Amino acid sequence: MKKAELLFGLFLLIFTIFMLLEGIQYSYTSDFGPGPGFAPVWLSSLMILCIVILLLKNIKLKNKETFFVSRIGVSKAITYMVLLVISTLLVPITGLILSLTVFSFVILKFVEKFSFKSSILVSLGTMSFILIVFNFWLEINLPTGYFIF
Repeated sequence: MKKAELLFGLFLLIFTIFMLLEGIQYSYTSDFGPGPGFAPVWLSSLMILCIVILLLKNIKLKNKETFFVSRIGVSKAITYMVLLVISTLLVPITGLILSLTVFSFVILKFVEKFSFKSSILVSLGTMSFILIVFNFWLEINLPTGYFIF
């Protein structure tokens, strides 16, 4: 692992721990659902976990190739960005859940070349998880667009 990558990872870890400590100072819940501390606590906790995993994984790798070693990495990154912009623009029409479901299916099936069955299962599982967490547990209505479900 390059020294710059290690230093940036450590900087990011320290910054994220600071975000977690700041998020803990806010109330976790409110009368109408999650409070102002809910998102910072969960997001920074997940980010800390991801940073630690990436740092440990990258320390173990000796000859690490960069992501943009070939045109395939660049084209995938551009494809992800274009599909994300299209998905975001479709949210007012299709709703957030349907837009994200189609986005994840297209990425898995056509960009990452997963099987049709795996792509459908992961996309529908993700949609179900988001619906359960936001609509039922947190009682937050997500944008539905013209499709109400």
